[in-house]
Amino acid sequence: QNISDFSVCDTDQKEMKIDETYCLSVDHLGRPIDIYSDPDYKLKCVGFWKENLKSYLITYDELDAFSKYRCWVYQRADLNRVLMSQAIGPYCDLVQDVASWNYTEGAAVALDMQEYERERDRCPMHFDDGADPWKHAESHIHVFSFLSSSSKQLNIALSVMACALVAVVFRR
Repeated sequence: QNISDFSVCDTDQKEMKIDETYCLSVDHLGRPIDIYSDPDYKLKCVGFWKENLKSYLITYDELDAFSKYRCWVYQRADLNRVLMSQAIGPYCDLVQDVASWNYTEGAAVALDMQEYERERDRCPMHFDDGADPWKHAESHIHVFSFLSSSSKQLNIALSVMACALVAVVFRR
């Protein structure tokens, strides 16, 4: 049986990696052997949402010759199973659902994936159906801007230096 890997492991959960032939073998210490292989596809997540009881995902693949943007319809089928269908182009057809796999429904491929998690897995499982895409998740990274506080400190330092310079000039 051919085993493939579909993972979203970066801290922002913004990049999906697909490895068509993934090796589940482990060495004598239980570590995965195939940790150094490169994935076949790297897709960047552009956006996701839920509409008409369907969850949608837009991805960007810079190496895709036909359409760099692709639309996906996805759904969690049960506790360990996720279904996805990739559209032919950058938009999803209204008749496309998670089981669509041919062009008559506007799809290119359908995926039926089983989730697995192992002891040394560095990719925790996370599923978001897109019901509230603006919600800040636990893994959300907040970038702090220190520009305003540093500019205030700089203004204070310049003011102190200017006052000292004026005092030195008037003292002479």
